[in-house]
Amino acid sequence: MLRTILSRGVPAYSLRVPVATSAIRHAQTTTRGEQSDREMTMPFEEYRQLKKSLKTRGRIFGVPTGFGSMFGTSFAILSANPNIMEPPANVADIQLIMGMDPMVATVLATSVMGGVGYVMGGAMYGLVWRLINGHKARQISLRDEDFLNRLDKYRFSDDQKQEDDYYGDKIITVADYRAWLKDQNKKANKNMLDFQWHKKPAFM
Repeated sequence: MLRTILSRGVPAYSLRVPVATSAIRHAQTTTRGEQSDREMTMPFEEYRQLKKSLKTRGRIFGVPTGFGSMFGTSFAILSANPNIMEPPANVADIQLIMGMDPMVATVLATSVMGGVGYVMGGAMYGLVWRLINGHKARQISLRDEDFLNRLDKYRFSDDQKQEDDYYGDKIITVADYRAWLKDQNKKANKNMLDFQWHKKPAFM
């Protein structure tokens, strides 16, 4: 086929046109993909719903890993000390573990490792989800940065209480965000009025 084309006098550069066109299209597609990763294309409400869902699923995933850590810790302790559950004939013969009764030390170690397993389970779920959903993970990172910057910019932080939703955890929709902004403006205006009132000169 190539010999036939060459024998007909087809210019050599025409054979490279499809390859060049394909390369250009591939480069354009790659550029668009990189730009979409650098730009926030995920809607705000989708971002907040996804963040809430990921947090809930991470907590659920942490439950079995927490119980698994507790079971593994208990099994390891009992394997190393098979007679730990048998009370000695003499109380003075009890071998303390770090100054604590063996049963108390076992329960404490099991509880601590259960908490560690719970936290690690949630972290593992988040890591696996980010590896599988790379584009959405990058969009969440961009949205996180933008959202936290907005909270820092518009937050009235002179008199914040725990119920004031300092980190915007209760903000799910755009309407929630606007309500949060109004609340911050009210606090700022109230603080300004109080400041002006205290700066007034006393009546003679």
